[in-house]
Amino acid sequence: MNTPNHKSGFTLIEMIIVMGILGIIGGIVYQFVVQGNRMFMQSRDQALAQDTLRKVMDSLAKELREAQNADNGSYLIEAAQAQSIVFYADIDNDDHRERIRYFLESTSLKKGVIEPTVNPVTYPTGSEAISVIVTNVRNQDAIFSYFDENYTGTEEPLDYPINLNEVTLVHMNFIVDIDPNLPPSPLSIETSVMIRNLKTNL
Repeated sequence: MNTPNHKSGFTLIEMIIVMGILGIIGGIVYQFVVQGNRMFMQSRDQALAQDTLRKVMDSLAKELREAQNADNGSYLIEAAQAQSIVFYADIDNDDHRERIRYFLESTSLKKGVIEPTVNPVTYPTGSEAISVIVTNVRNQDAIFSYFDENYTGTEEPLDYPINLNEVTLVHMNFIVDIDPNLPPSPLSIETSVMIRNLKTNL
């Protein structure tokens, strides 16, 4: 007596369905991994940007704190704007005061330095050495705010145009965000600088 031959296994339709399900699951897992990796890299880059920004702010604050009249006698602050500042300071310890300009261009904070010439002393703008020091700066409002000697911590900043002779303290606030469309939130770092040598210029 012949026994019917029963064969077990997947039909073609079942295989297609299984492969489809596995493809969907694989796609979901892939997107999860990619998104997680992207967020990790974003957080890492944001942390690096924060560290860089802190170092830049420390350097900027030190230079501004030690601002002095220019070699040609010009007042120690040349210009005070919401997103730029120009001042004079000896940043390379050569007994000459360089013209220093910090300014925001698009989303990059840049630094321009001009070494003074001698006989006569001038600051030729064509010799300004410009470098990018911080990227992804997202400030829409003021980076630099200016206060006079009466500031106690609650007063509003000086109005524009700034009377340079009234400035004794500069407040700086930088907002940096690697990608505004992704977490984490933008980082904000701020500090205030009292210019030490202003008393000798009054």
